[in-house]
Amino acid sequence: MPRDRLSKEELHDDEFTSAIFRLITYTEENYPKILAGLGAVVVVSLIGFFIQDNANKRTQAAFDAIGDVQVALMQGNMSSAITIAQAVASDYSGEAIGGRAILTLANIYFDQGRFEESSAQYHKFLDGADDPSGPEVYGATAGIASCMEAQ
Repeated sequence: MPRDRLSKEELHDDEFTSAIFRLITYTEENYPKILAGLGAVVVVSLIGFFIQDNANKRTQAAFDAIGDVQVALMQGNMSSAITIAQAVASDYSGEAIGGRAILTLANIYFDQGRFEESSAQYHKFLDGADDPSGPEVYGATAGIASCMEAQ
């Protein structure tokens, strides 16, 4: 005859239910610590987001300025292009976009026949180049050779 009830030995606590009750008890006892931890995570995440957003805006501003140099060159406004390129080179010194501005400045000087200034800018670019085998490095080296040939 089948039994309808479990014996005392067969009864066990449900592990899932017990774990849920332990979690609820722990949460009730430590909710200020839990809220403080969650708040700290949110604050750190927001700080990281704002730092990244600021870096993106700075990079975008630099690319916009290099674009302004190119626009000035296309319009034939060399003095404006030189001024903007010098500003970008000084504002972003040590960064890739600053190196690009120096290289652009060297090319402008070369096109104007200012070979000594052009060569100095090419050398300045090479001194700050991170990758000694990149295509811009080869271009700067060729620029120095062209300056020497033109002088």
